[in-house]
Amino acid sequence: MKNSHLFSALVGAWLALAQAAPATPLSVAQGRASQRAGTKLVDVHYDISGGIPPYTVTLQGSLDGGVTWTLPVATVSGNVGAGVTAGTNRLITWNAGADWAGQFGNNVKFKVNGTDTPLVPVGFALIPAVPFQMGDSLDGYSYSLPVHTVQVSGFSWRSIW
Repeated sequence: MKNSHLFSALVGAWLALAQAAPATPLSVAQGRASQRAGTKLVDVHYDISGGIPPYTVTLQGSLDGGVTWTLPVATVSGNVGAGVTAGTNRLITWNAGADWAGQFGNNVKFKVNGTDTPLVPVGFALIPAVPFQMGDSLDGYSYSLPVHTVQVSGFSWRSIW
């Protein structure tokens, strides 16, 4: 009888997670950047929607048109970091004078990255999205299974013990 209660609780938790799934996938789009005239500030605008807000947003910079992303863009402000809400024309301001003073590039590009940062209910723990090994590599046993890598999405979990 105890196992049926555990099964019911797990099914209930799974259904709650399934119902909380986003209707549309996370989208970061319409990126555009421009330097403010007469300053060393660069404004990067973007739209973000879908997924499960609030989002964590980061900015990357490239000097070679997007082949590598090594331009230092550490001094940023605006709609960046954790807690960004969905919307259009979001703004990140990069202080190029602080991170890249006296430099110039002809092929500079920026990439805005967004990830879901689901709120974790009290009493739950966030299980991050990670790959892990599954199977059994012990030789000579009839129950050996091939080892393979599995990728799971992040989710919230509450121990019921």
